[in-house]
Amino acid sequence: MQGDNGDKLLLTVADNGPGFSAETLVRLTQEQADSHAHQYRHNQVGLSNLIYRLHIFYAGEAKITFFNDPVAGGAVVEVLLPLQDSLDT
Repeated sequence: MQGDNGDKLLLTVADNGPGFSAETLVRLTQEQADSHAHQYRHNQVGLSNLIYRLHIFYAGEAKITFFNDPVAGGAVVEVLLPLQDSLDT
């Protein structure tokens, strides 16, 4: 994927289960907002850790989105990462 700010990699992970509960979506969205404000509250291990690491490794340039598939159902997580020319930068 190429955008106005350079190349990006979009990773999408989806399942066919019941999806995220409304409470979980609110919590994950709040955790993502908190990470941009450098406030880290890890309530769960997996997704909380992903939010934290994306913010630390990509200095806020990565984007993560959580939602339920409106057609097929199930939880969806999309991660948009900036592509880098070198790991040394």
